[in-house]
Amino acid sequence: MTNIQRIIVNYVNQNFVKGSVTTEPIGNDRVKIIDKTGESMMFSANIHCDIFDCSIKKRIAISDLPHTLDYSPFLEPKKWTNLPQ
Repeated sequence: MTNIQRIIVNYVNQNFVKGSVTTEPIGNDRVKIIDKTGESMMFSANIHCDIFDCSIKKRIAISDLPHTLDYSPFLEPKKWTNLPQ
């Protein structure tokens, strides 16, 4: 699992009921989220660790990291603000 996938899983763990979904790393930068009925969705993230739903190609959550290019790439978000869909 890559660093960005670990960050996406952290987002999932903070925003889904524990045990309601499983996660599966896909490639180098995506995570598949699967619920108990077998329905799934795919998440990815950008350089600022904002979360994107790959199926609708939209940002669904904004991280608490600075959204500038002069921040340390070693910072990791602690929380996200979910966007209305």
